[in-house]
Amino acid sequence: MSRERFKDFIQKENPEMYKEIQEEVRQEYKKRGGARKGAGRPKIHEIRIVVHSRLSEETVSIIKTYKNTHNLKTQTDAIEELIKAGYNHKNKCRA
Repeated sequence: MSRERFKDFIQKENPEMYKEIQEEVRQEYKKRGGARKGAGRPKIHEIRIVVHSRLSEETVSIIKTYKNTHNLKTQTDAIEELIKAGYNHKNKCRA
């Protein structure tokens, strides 16, 4: 007897037994998978905020050049480093 025919047979002949079997199966599947603590890709930064900006071609070229010459993974990393360097330079000039 195929699985489908057996399922249909049990469902028709003994609906209570069928419900019990279905519930047992659901309980078993609840034990599998799901989110696990520490699973997945670790976050590099805790909080990231998306910002959209329009930049000149010259500025984009500077960012790309900086990214490539400093072996950075993303343009975001390059932008952050350039902003921090500019901010730190400005503060040093004030002192």
